Amino acid sequence: MRVQFYISALYELEHYLGLAELLDANRFHISFAADERILGARGSSQFDLKKINKILNSFGYELFNVDESSDIAITTRPTMALYRYDNIKLLLKYGVGLVKDIPIKRMISNKLFDGYLVHGNYEKNIFKEIGIEESCIYTVGLPKLIIEKKLESYFKKRHNDTINLLYMSTWLGLGGFETIVQNLAKFNSHISVVIKTHHHQEERMESLFNTRIITGGPLFQNYTLFQNANIVVVDARSGVAPESLHYKNKKIIYFIPGIENKVFFQNFIFSIAKVCYSFEEIQDEILNYNPSDYIDKPYSPWLNFFYSDNYLAY
Repeated sequence: MRVQFYISALYELEHYLGLAELLDANRFHISFAADERILGARGSSQFDLKKINKILNSFGYELFNVDESSDIAITTRPTMALYRYDNIKLLLKYGVGLVKDIPIKRMISNKLFDGYLVHGNYEKNIFKEIGIEESCIYTVGLPKLIIEKKLESYFKKRHNDTINLLYMSTWLGLGGFETIVQNLAKFNSHISVVIKTHHHQEERMESLFNTRIITGGPLFQNYTLFQNANIVVVDARSGVAPESLHYKNKKIIYFIPGIENKVFFQNFIFSIAKVCYSFEEIQDEILNYNPSDYIDKPYSPWLNFFYSDNYLAY
């Protein structure tokens, strides 16, 4: 059976390649396609045709034109290109999200897609609530972990006596997190900070005290970044927030900007991780961190709520 992944942006490869490897192992014939005229005209690093080809080639794939006769076409968004495919069309939904108003209705069309690939039961239930038949929803876990684990050795690891703090931002920006970094420097020189920006953030920021900033362009680094961190602060508006549950022995902090915004988030968020509403609260949590409290901390019981049960196979 022939499966073609349609590429609209560079960052989609992070979500496609793990799934492609799973399908490849089950004897599906995998290919990737893009409309080069569209990618070449957008003028952004997210639509960098040269980078897309380079990454695909490194995994043994090439970029082809749309193959209308593919048995299955997979994309992450509604796109006019799907009308060129004659057979099954699937939407790969990535990024679970913790807000109540998950905009799935605005991104799907029952007439356009024949099925939906989701992380796990949490998203599956959301799709069912808006009228999608359960037989059209397939749980795939978090297959991008397959690729991220393989590439872990390629990225710089930190082996030192510092406390490594990772901050994962959203597409909305850093939200003033640099203020926390500057304040931490006054209290504890043994805290090393890594800021990973969202893939839509392409701006270059000045280095902060004892801080490494990874802008949104690099792919496949989340696993290594999470593994190296002692403390993970995630903007709760980010789809990457539940991903933090895949990692043991970490202090996880979800940041909701202002207590007045609490109403926009699912109630169960407060059972998953420490929730902070201000930079001052985050700063206190970081400064009060005790590594011994997190030794042999097991996987969160919430993991199977968000992802399919076979996540550990990755």
